Amino acid sequence: MTMEPTAEDSARHILDIFQAHTLRIGQILSRGSARIQFLAEGDWHIHDFVNGLQYASRHHWIALPSPTVLKLTEDGFFAYRAPETTLSPSPGLGA
Repeated sequence: MTMEPTAEDSARHILDIFQAHTLRIGQILSRGSARIQFLAEGDWHIHDFVNGLQYASRHHWIALPSPTVLKLTEDGFFAYRAPETTLSPSPGLGA
């Protein structure tokens, strides 16, 4: 039995799509294109996409300026960039 993805998992998958397109803050992606890509990878379902959109919108990761467009926000950009910018301690500090 496989686990159902959480709404956050789904939202992060949507952010992965923005990142794959190398989109920046304020840039847009067609909702239809995002949906097709979302469903094409892995075992995702349309209800996962809808739940992910709602989660991402509530957390201000994306804006929904129209029914056909998704817009990447500053919070969303940094949400998908955060793992790459994690700082590790500098060697020699505190020694």
